[in-house]
Amino acid sequence: MITLIFFRTFVPDMKKEIRKISGIWDFIGRYKYYFVVSIVVLVVGFLDENSVLHRHQRNLVIQDLKQEIENYRKRYEKDTRDLNGLSDAKSLEKFAREKYFMHRDDEDLFVVVNP
Repeated sequence: MITLIFFRTFVPDMKKEIRKISGIWDFIGRYKYYFVVSIVVLVVGFLDENSVLHRHQRNLVIQDLKQEIENYRKRYEKDTRDLNGLSDAKSLEKFAREKYFMHRDDEDLFVVVNP
């Protein structure tokens, strides 16, 4: 008696659910290649560690690092020229006075800054 009530109430509902699932599987089966291609594009384009987004971010970092290398190269060349110019004592004294505001004990140093 109880099993009869169970089958009368739940079996029709289960048949509807099975039909829904069957309809979904039919739809997926019909368009399976589109689903596979879209999943591959999603994984390769956005979710993977080597995705297009990550690749673009890494290229931006590489460009920043190349710019930084170029700045350091220019600074190195300038410092090398300055160092080569410090060959005698007179140029060394001039460099120390201009860059580091050094002075002799009997001199007063006044720094004028343009506003």
